[in-house]
Order: sequence, then C-alpha cells, then structure tokens
Amino acid sequence: MNNKYQDALDKMFYYNMIPNDITEEELKQCDKTLQELVDIYPEYLELKARATPMKPGMRLMVNLDSTTRIDYYCLNCKEERFISRIDGEWVAGQHYNRCPNCGQALDWSKDEESEETK
Repeated sequence: MNNKYQDALDKMFYYNMIPNDITEEELKQCDKTLQELVDIYPEYLELKARATPMKPGMRLMVNLDSTTRIDYYCLNCKEERFISRIDGEWVAGQHYNRCPNCGQALDWSKDEESEETK
C-alpha cells in the first residue's frame, strides 16, 4: 500500500513519462503534497536522530578524597549530569533510557558490558 507521498510522486513521474489524462488540478495537488514532504523532512531527520541511541557524555573528576567520579550527561542537549558513578558504583541520579530533557535515546551497552566483565 502506497502512502500519499508515493502516490503523488508516481503521478508526477507518469505524467512526465507517458501522455495521460492527469489534470492540472491533480498536478497542483501532487506538487502541494510533495512540498509538504519537503517541509517536514528536517523535522523527521531530527526525530530520527533522537530515536537513534547515542552514548552519553562522560566527565571524569578526581575528588579531594581520591575517589574517581564520572558524571554522565546527554551529548545532544548537554543536559547536566543525570547519573554519576563513584569508584565503579552507580550513585546520585537515574540510569535513563532517554534523556529527560530532550528525549534523545541513550545507549548504555558498553558500560553494562564493562560492568559484567569486572
């Protein structure tokens, strides 16, 4: 089953390739439908990028008591720390699947694998 964008594209293609009985009004409607697709494409790309899991950013700090702290944050919106790890232990925050600020999907897989191998 075709969607309205594919239908419009098909009509425009066949109109240009094969003489047929598509009216000017139908062509204008096809043009309008395809322009709608062009207009929403950047928004679609942004949503697709947010749905693609991204590794969280990491800031490494050494505290005065010599403990090592890693703060994790979203690389998409640079939202400040949403979870920390001190000397390998998860503390202070939540392990989100999506950034609570912008909705970016987060990929924790490497961190989880490294936790299992320790």
